[in-house]
Amino acid sequence: MGHWVRMRRQLIGGLALALCLGLFACDGDPSVEESTFEATPEGLALLDSVRGGWQLSGSVQDDCPEEASVPFPLGQSSWTEEDGHLVIEGLGGQAVTLELWPIDGSTFGRDLSVSWGGCEAFQTWTLQIDTLTAGTMSGVFTSETLVNDSLTCVQDTSGLGLPCESRVSWSAVRAQ
Repeated sequence: MGHWVRMRRQLIGGLALALCLGLFACDGDPSVEESTFEATPEGLALLDSVRGGWQLSGSVQDDCPEEASVPFPLGQSSWTEEDGHLVIEGLGGQAVTLELWPIDGSTFGRDLSVSWGGCEAFQTWTLQIDTLTAGTMSGVFTSETLVNDSLTCVQDTSGLGLPCESRVSWSAVRAQ
């Protein structure tokens, strides 16, 4: 469990620092908040159904700056359950780990917000499962990043390349 907690903190901390330092000049530490999701029985059943090894292929459309882009692990991957949420770990060349919470019978998600100096950035991840059989599945992963242009924000957010969206249309075959 300690390994996943460390990785989760690294991912969230990395996102906060990337958004804060990469896109903005932050004074002080950014504050990170994560929304929680209440899993439905259908969401928990979906979580159980997708666990295992998968070989993923897909196409990527990404108009986000590098700091706000969330890669989806194509290629060989492991899908496991940890404390009621889905952990997708890219194996091999794309060593990316994503954690998402089951929402309903076809969707996993995650919502993050990063605050600093009166500014706030929001990132929403959605993993939509369109088809699922014992040996195959397909769907779409999206990551949307927005910035709240409040009057108290001390940064000029006009040239950040935000809002932006990363979108991966993917298909998967169960690994042997």
